[in-house]
Amino acid sequence: MMAFEQRSPRVAGFGCNMRLGGRGKCSKPGKLPPYGREVMDALAAGHSCNVRLYACRPDPWSPARRHRDASGPGSTLVLPVDADPAAIHWPPLRDLIANVTGLPGDTLNALARALVRDGLELGYLLDRENPERNLRVIRRSVSP
Repeated sequence: MMAFEQRSPRVAGFGCNMRLGGRGKCSKPGKLPPYGREVMDALAAGHSCNVRLYACRPDPWSPARRHRDASGPGSTLVLPVDADPAAIHWPPLRDLIANVTGLPGDTLNALARALVRDGLELGYLLDRENPERNLRVIRRSVSP
């Protein structure tokens, strides 16, 4: 499993000014991913979210709907097929599991960077068909 790591003392992008580990509001929220409002509402309510992101190709919607129906609102995010991951404001999750089966390599790397940029601390981006493409995404803080 490959690791993607970014070291940063602050959450960058979209006007966010939160220290790592903080859960604040952004001054410029940007465009949330599908079902993102439900996840943000769950975080605001103090819930510990066990979220799955579906970025698989060719159809992320079918498995995402099945997961949301089984696990409830606030449990699912989707990267639509034609979306640029960097243009999306991802909820600042502590942990995430993503299905990235069939996602092109450049989009996979852009997704990893965007998730970390917006506050993800630990994520597993998993390709069911090609496990050598799996990514472990880790955000580490820099000592002051």
